[in-house]
Amino acid sequence: MQMASPAITLLVLLTTISGTLIWLFVRPTESSTPIEATVPSNHPVFGAIRETSATDVMEMPEIRGPTAIVTFAACATHSAKPRAESMSCCNYMCSIVIAARALAMDSDEYLPSDFLSMSNELATPRILVCPGDHSRQAAPDWASFTLDSSSYAIVTPRLRDGDSNGVFLRCKFHDDHRGYADGTVFDGIKRRTKIR
Repeated sequence: MQMASPAITLLVLLTTISGTLIWLFVRPTESSTPIEATVPSNHPVFGAIRETSATDVMEMPEIRGPTAIVTFAACATHSAKPRAESMSCCNYMCSIVIAARALAMDSDEYLPSDFLSMSNELATPRILVCPGDHSRQAAPDWASFTLDSSSYAIVTPRLRDGDSNGVFLRCKFHDDHRGYADGTVFDGIKRRTKIR
């Protein structure tokens, strides 16, 4: 028996993944129902994706060949959402700290002590809800804003602008996210600025 060339094998695999398997297991509907809702919970492959980590996929005896690759890709995509929400959270925090620094430059070189005093610098209170925090509802305007409608907390009120060691802001949802008075954010791994 002659083996197929790697290029042909890759082409067949990509065609199978992108077309046939996805169409068979996740049938698109014309409604606004999320794709996850169209997958039956007892499905032999896709039903266990939420409970399965990507490293466990290859150890499952019932998953072989192209199906394993599709399942592995689905697990990787499922774990990418928290990373994307974390990155967005850091971008929100950078924006909040930059607004606080702009207010400090206009006044006495100290960062504000509350979010309401930044209402002229922050266009909307919606930025005060972390993208990963699905339990909070953003306040539609500053008149209805309360501290409970914010995913962020000011750790050190009246911190001097530019203090690279002073933590100004933290995320209540991502415990390891910190915003510093110099405009950088610690994302749990390293300090960085806003990612565009």
